[in-house]
Amino acid sequence: MQDSELIIKIEKIEELLEQLKLDLKEREKLTNLERTDNQNKVSVGDWVEIKNPKKGQETEGKVVKKSSLTGYVTVEAKGSKKKITRLSKNLKKVEGRK
Repeated sequence: MQDSELIIKIEKIEELLEQLKLDLKEREKLTNLERTDNQNKVSVGDWVEIKNPKKGQETEGKVVKKSSLTGYVTVEAKGSKKKITRLSKNLKKVEGRK
């Protein structure tokens, strides 16, 4: 083998290695998103606590709508029929209540 052939093969291997690194980083991002999603797993009908209520808003309510595309959840307030929209990360599921 000539030196030029070896250099070309090494460059191809480096390109493949770089692509594998990018694929691995993408998988790690997806895994981190799945972990976050599993921690904030709320379903329609679940009772949740609102971590960041605005002044005058209830701190608990029932999930009435969930968007898997945007991550927003609509909660019907406990004391009234007012609807509150929050990201799922700003809600905490209340266990033992349906």
